[in-house]
Amino acid sequence: MRAALLSLPLMLPLALQASPFENSNKSRGDKLTRQPYAMLAADYIPMDDGDLWGITLAPTHYDPHYPEWGYYGGFAWGGSSHAPWPEPGRAKTRRYMVRFGVSRRLVSDLNLYGGVVRLTDELRYTNMVTPRHVGAEPIWHTENEHHWGGEIGLRYMLPFNLAVGLGYNSATESMVFTLGVH
Repeated sequence: MRAALLSLPLMLPLALQASPFENSNKSRGDKLTRQPYAMLAADYIPMDDGDLWGITLAPTHYDPHYPEWGYYGGFAWGGSSHAPWPEPGRAKTRRYMVRFGVSRRLVSDLNLYGGVVRLTDELRYTNMVTPRHVGAEPIWHTENEHHWGGEIGLRYMLPFNLAVGLGYNSATESMVFTLGVH
């Protein structure tokens, strides 16, 4: 975990090399504003017991009074797997995560983002008891366990409408890697 937190400052040198390409800043009198855009990204969140893959939509703020601010929303999910369960029943587990937050432009192409995360571990199980009619299937029951947390990270806008991001997620206690287009 400590190594993960130490890797965040490694993206700071990218801020010193702000891209001269695709400069979307416009001067409006004495105020510098930025053209609005939206980023669509793929996310990877490595975990010890199953990785999560997700998508994020991150538009910048469209209000000219707050051109430095944006927000984001994302959803990530992991694979479904069978869980040990007393016979003759069956059980499956699934994990998914919802993310919401805000971002702020630090320099031309570097954004700081942070927000709230809800990680859900879902357990679906059956005891193989079926209703007494033809074609009946076992009744599945669902239990959800929710873990709340936060995340913080940096997102760098590269030339040619690409973006990379690196962050830390406290709900999963792991890094968040992002690759997107804007």
